[in-house]
Amino acid sequence: MAYKIDKGIPLCGPSSKSNKYPFDQMKVGDSFFAPHPEAKKARQNALARNAGPYKKSPKHVDFQRHFVTRTVEGGMRIWRVK
Repeated sequence: MAYKIDKGIPLCGPSSKSNKYPFDQMKVGDSFFAPHPEAKKARQNALARNAGPYKKSPKHVDFQRHFVTRTVEGGMRIWRVK
């Protein structure tokens, strides 16, 4: 099946730069719990954060943060591992 490529379609929906989850404040070894209704979205955000480089402000040096998710009773726990 071939997919048609569309151009000029504006991005809609909530911003991916949401501060809903505390990824930017986490240090290696930190974790947070997302209760069941939020678990799937929190996991998707954690995996998306693994995929892209982050920028350090003054020097613009790329580095990566890595997150691991595990299903636990009542929801999902997300750890920063790198």
